[in-house]
Amino acid sequence: DMWQYLRHKKLRRKYGTKRRGQQRVLRMKRWIEERPTTANQRLFYGHWEGDTVRGNNHSGYLVTLVERRSGYALVGHIPQPTKEQFRQCAEQLFAPLPNHLKRSLTLDNGTEMQDYEVLARNTGMTIYFAHPYHSWERGTNENFNGLLRQFFPKHRDFRTITKEEVDLAVNLLNTRPRKRHGYESPAELLKLYLSVAV
Repeated sequence: DMWQYLRHKKLRRKYGTKRRGQQRVLRMKRWIEERPTTANQRLFYGHWEGDTVRGNNHSGYLVTLVERRSGYALVGHIPQPTKEQFRQCAEQLFAPLPNHLKRSLTLDNGTEMQDYEVLARNTGMTIYFAHPYHSWERGTNENFNGLLRQFFPKHRDFRTITKEEVDLAVNLLNTRPRKRHGYESPAELLKLYLSVAV
């Protein structure tokens, strides 16, 4: 209760601290230009891109993780786009994969991805960020999200989505032949590397 004896009884605001904090966070991130050539040129499997797909009226979100070379995708559902829910969902999706398929992850700059340091530590992956409003820098992920929208359109209420429904859609996309792969599917390409160390 000693505040009542102060000459200035009102709390002084610390102007600019929020902005400085944001600038400090931006400086700590690894940006996409730091990503190795092996990832940029899709020379090896195990480099991923991540994002979220939003349901109608913020009714839920799908976490999408897409492997750059094969186009193979992992998808999970979260009710809210919090950093804890995104991180936990991504960790669960990556958990079954061998370490050689968990080299790097390139993310968007959404607030739900701000727990990236913990995610990197728990998965062993190096995490990079695309620049704000540069969605084309994660083109593999953006293309997959467009395909996923065929199953979960923007007007869909995501509160009604079941795990079985998500798994079916992802399986159909992962087993769909792709022209760029000589009409092999992402699942066929990645199958050889799921249990063989490289």
